[in-house]
Amino acid sequence: MPKFTLFEILIVAHLIIDFIFQRKWEATRKNKDWLALAFHCSIYTIGFIPVFWFLKISFWWLMLLFLSHFVIDNQKFVRWLLAKFKGYKQTETNQALWTMLFIGVDQILHFIILLIIASFA
Repeated sequence: MPKFTLFEILIVAHLIIDFIFQRKWEATRKNKDWLALAFHCSIYTIGFIPVFWFLKISFWWLMLLFLSHFVIDNQKFVRWLLAKFKGYKQTETNQALWTMLFIGVDQILHFIILLIIASFA
């Protein structure tokens, strides 16, 4: 039976929780509505509780997970990164390319947080 690293387990949990459990209204409103963003981040964080409990990861790491998810999914930080370091602005970029870049940067940031948790938890 294959052994999975903590990072691999956290990535799979992230993909399931962030994509499958996220409702359409959360995805479309979380960058405009603090309540939708807070709800999404809460559901995301709650989804990790069984994973953290089973793997005996301190629940303090859930705070990092919630706060980082709140900052990343607010989308302002991702838009800033794309503009500052890549020179892409949504209004000046083809929609398909923008979507691909935006989702890519968003997921890389989430993966970095999960890597920090896997490395230090």
